[in-house]
Amino acid sequence: MIDTNPLVTVIIPTYHDWVRLSACLDALKMQTYSSNLIEIFVVNNDPQDTPPSMELAENVTILAESKPGSYAARNLGLSRAQGELIFFTDSDCKPANDWVENAVTIFKASAETKRIAGRVKVFSAHDSFKLVELYDSVFAFQQEAYVKSGFAVTANLVARRECFDTIGPFNSELMSGGDVEWNLKATKTGLLMQYCDNVMVQHPARDTLKALLIKAKRVAGGRYKKERKEAIKWSVTRGILPPIGAYSTIMHAKLKSTKNTIILFLLFYMLKVYTSMNIWLLALNLAQPSRK
Repeated sequence: MIDTNPLVTVIIPTYHDWVRLSACLDALKMQTYSSNLIEIFVVNNDPQDTPPSMELAENVTILAESKPGSYAARNLGLSRAQGELIFFTDSDCKPANDWVENAVTIFKASAETKRIAGRVKVFSAHDSFKLVELYDSVFAFQQEAYVKSGFAVTANLVARRECFDTIGPFNSELMSGGDVEWNLKATKTGLLMQYCDNVMVQHPARDTLKALLIKAKRVAGGRYKKERKEAIKWSVTRGILPPIGAYSTIMHAKLKSTKNTIILFLLFYMLKVYTSMNIWLLALNLAQPSRK
């Protein structure tokens, strides 16, 4: 159990996303936890992309990782981390002011808790959710459900340092799904993970079909590189089947418009087929995994 307030490390990979990173760092400046006990590593995943002039807080360090992929970037941050607790978020996220403090409080209260999957609240940059943004609000970052399946995403993940001593770093060969893989290993090892609604970051909804397609392509690459035979098997046996589970998720969201319910179901189905198609393109050497 942690008796005193520990030093914590926040790791943020970024790739050509300096504007949103600036907003993320501004949110971290507002933390209720002492800044003297927070070290922040921003890992630039394209060393050729020179960071713009930014006024960085004293506890922020920018590192550069040339190996493509956010997991390689996170691993570099891990190699430099001195904190007892390791916080992960993304450059397009905005942590709540009490993000760090609330997580530390939970860890101090429970020695059994080794990992925290916090809430990822999807928000719109507009007055109300556009139709495409509704897709993310319904389907993206279902952390509470993920935890029940033994994993979480690094948009909002906190772990004791000992977890990485036990499991090791992320799989740096993956462009997508490395957080799922690492957390499943940790769960199998018995490192208890807890979902915490009050350990919260905000994430902008993807607001274009192009953005959703880019994500689907990246997910396809992650699946294929992690386990080719299983990815191809999925694309054949499930990739083109109607997503019945998605319909249940949409109905649970209680959308007011029947039209939107139907459109979101069809959009989910289209992206599922698109993911399957990209797995086959990779299998036939007609495409390369996306890093976006």
